[in-house]
Amino acid sequence: MKEHKIKFVKRGTLFLLIALITILLINQAYITKILPKKQVFRKETEWQTYKSSIPNATLQYALFGDSHTLYASNPNFINNSYNFASSAEGYIETYYKLRKIIEIDNIEIKTIILEVDPHTFSEKTRANEGLFHELRYYTQFIPLKEIAKHKEQSIISLAIENHLPIIGKGDEILSQVVSSEIDKGWISSKKVFEDKDKQKIARTQYKKHFTASPNLIQEKTFTYFKELLKFAKENEINIVLVTYPLTKEYQKEIENLQLDTYYNTILKEANTISTSYHILEYQALFLEHPEYFGDADHLNHQGAEQFSKKLQEDLITLIFK
Repeated sequence: MKEHKIKFVKRGTLFLLIALITILLINQAYITKILPKKQVFRKETEWQTYKSSIPNATLQYALFGDSHTLYASNPNFINNSYNFASSAEGYIETYYKLRKIIEIDNIEIKTIILEVDPHTFSEKTRANEGLFHELRYYTQFIPLKEIAKHKEQSIISLAIENHLPIIGKGDEILSQVVSSEIDKGWISSKKVFEDKDKQKIARTQYKKHFTASPNLIQEKTFTYFKELLKFAKENEINIVLVTYPLTKEYQKEIENLQLDTYYNTILKEANTISTSYHILEYQALFLEHPEYFGDADHLNHQGAEQFSKKLQEDLITLIFK
């Protein structure tokens, strides 16, 4: 090999080595500095601190769901409760999370409160690529092989993503992670739904949840909803299904979704597993109170207080066997 080719190979090798070391250093900085500030990790850290203060390691109410539950349910107004919801969470993630709380964290749960909103099982928001978005969090208690099965992705590619979470996350380095205050799992929103064109905002939100030809029940997600109900029954956990408040603008957007058929399907399947559950419907609770919303379908901190007080009242009236 000629001398200039040898120099080229050496320089190329050195460049690749420096590039690899740089990527690894940035990746490690991302793991130690950025990831802990993300919502799901901050919630887990708070939960691990909080659980030691739960009397007799028994939680009366555990709330699960996506951002509707996350912003609406303030545990400070619901006796002995904790909000385990996280943004964009579906029932596959919830199933494993509930098992973790009971089998790994060793917490007894008396009642689970589950979200069943119009978009809860929507095909658009529950596609494979959206599952276990915060992979490094879920691999702490779910085997990578199991996650690969659900995402229909190779274990090798997931292992690389798990060990190099920096890949594709440059935007999170360039921008600060918003650190909203977490209180017993609940996140407070200070926003107010006061834009002049509320219907346009509601339409935009609708398009995030549904396709042009909506499939309201994605099979895989719905299967794990049923698996969760079975797990709750086996562990003698009471079940409460909840629909969360929506603005009148958002309700207008979903009026053609055949929700009667949707909810009949959900309840029919639930009845094959257990007939002792309860359902509490709040979609129309605050139609005349836009000041309680942060946007078209999420409550703000003021709405969360009013909703949580109402939920507490209604939970007290339920009689569980």
